[in-house]
Amino acid sequence: MSAPRTTQAYQLSSFEKSLDGLVLDENVSLPDASKMGPTQVLVEIHAVSLNARDYQIATGTYPAPTSPPIGLVPVSDGAGKVLAAGSDVTTVKVGTRVVTHLCAEWKQGHIGNEMQATALGGGNPGVLAKHVALDQFNLLPIPDHMDFRQAASLTVAGLTSYHCLFGHAGKTVQPGQSVLIEGTGGVSIAALQLALSAGARPIVISSSDEKLQLCQKLGVRAEDCVNYNKDKNWWQTVRALTPRGEGVDHTVEIAGGTTMTRALMATKSYGCVWVVGYMDDYKSESERASDEGLPDIAKAVLYNQAQVQGVMCGSYQLFQQYLAAHEIAEHNVKNRVATFNVLKPLILEEQVFKFEDAKKAFQLQGSGRFVGKVIIDVVSK
Repeated sequence: MSAPRTTQAYQLSSFEKSLDGLVLDENVSLPDASKMGPTQVLVEIHAVSLNARDYQIATGTYPAPTSPPIGLVPVSDGAGKVLAAGSDVTTVKVGTRVVTHLCAEWKQGHIGNEMQATALGGGNPGVLAKHVALDQFNLLPIPDHMDFRQAASLTVAGLTSYHCLFGHAGKTVQPGQSVLIEGTGGVSIAALQLALSAGARPIVISSSDEKLQLCQKLGVRAEDCVNYNKDKNWWQTVRALTPRGEGVDHTVEIAGGTTMTRALMATKSYGCVWVVGYMDDYKSESERASDEGLPDIAKAVLYNQAQVQGVMCGSYQLFQQYLAAHEIAEHNVKNRVATFNVLKPLILEEQVFKFEDAKKAFQLQGSGRFVGKVIIDVVSK
């Protein structure tokens, strides 16, 4: 099949809470496949998934150090098939099924906030398009057992969770340890699954009994599911669930603000608090009223002697390790070492949208009324 010269892509003509700036351009130019840059790869996108970051960028509420450009193609997480590759490409070949990596420059180790300047769907064009041209280090081969939807769910949420629990030497989650999981979004569900895969004990807080019941189906014990709307002292409940009431070993912190203060009080001394988000910024005034009387966050860190670490996605090398963990989990099922693949990405059909309904997918992402990941099928199944 010959490579196309034009494609359809969503672009941001403005950054408004109404999402009116999210528009479909049906005639976006692509590089000539015979004249591509030496490390450039042309990909036919089959599925993408959304993150809080994508919604925030589209609505002008993302606190990045630099403003995204008008005309930006949004979304960082996608999966598809390679149609053409430059002369120096060594990581993939024509026909390879691939998943995107957020930042091509982040090959290994650590990186600072400068990654924002070249991150997909932020500083650089994203993947909410039928075809995209990316650097080879923006792409990794998909494990054979995964479909495009599942792979597209891993780029930011999955890798961020893996970075939290397995990406810091001497602080990786261990069998028997406890992990506090806040909510049931993409990062939270991936962290829950990773904790279970390590033989650790996830303790989940959510405002929804229905979402907590779904967590139980994934393997969380019923007594380890806490509805924070019904239990206003949930951090005390979480702490009491742990041995000797010492607190959890790890917290995957998606909320920040006063939720983080409470989570710190649920974490054991010298426990790890992995900060990946700041959803408390979007609390209503009535929700903020219940925060009065809490100690400030500095005191909570000090008195708990907590180890607090910010985590943003992960390197190309770490993504390779994360995908290898998925392959091992599937291998264990095939060899009857395990009865099911605990890392299998959770995809709910009611959260899958057609390409032409991308705005509806963004609206669901912004509402918070979902579990795991919101998916857009770019190529209809």
